[in-house]
Amino acid sequence: MEKQNYFNGEIYALLLPENESKFVLKEICDRFGIEFTYPELLDDDVHYYRWLISDHGIGLVGTSVLLNEFTNKKRTDKIFRSLTQLEDFLLEKLSTKTGRKITNKLI
Repeated sequence: MEKQNYFNGEIYALLLPENESKFVLKEICDRFGIEFTYPELLDDDVHYYRWLISDHGIGLVGTSVLLNEFTNKKRTDKIFRSLTQLEDFLLEKLSTKTGRKITNKLI
C-alpha cells in the first residue's frame, strides 16, 4: 500500500493493553502502510505498552513524553487505548479518502 497521511502531521499515542499483541500491531501497520521503525522489537518477549504513531511511522515512546505531549497539553483525544481504536481510526480515514466505507478489520 502506498504511504498515506492518516494523521495529518499530528502525533498520536497508542497505549497497548497487556492482552493485545505487538504482532497484531505490526500486522495493522503493514496493512495500512505505516512504517514500523524498529522491527527488531518483535524479536524479543517483552510487551511494550507505550507507542508514538504519526505519518512518519510508529515506535516506542517514554512515559515522560506521553505525559508532556498528551496529558499536560490536554491532548488526550489523540490517545488510542486499544488496537481496535487505532484500527477503527485508520479505517475511517481510509474510507474518507476513498469515498467508500471500508470495514474489513483484522481484530
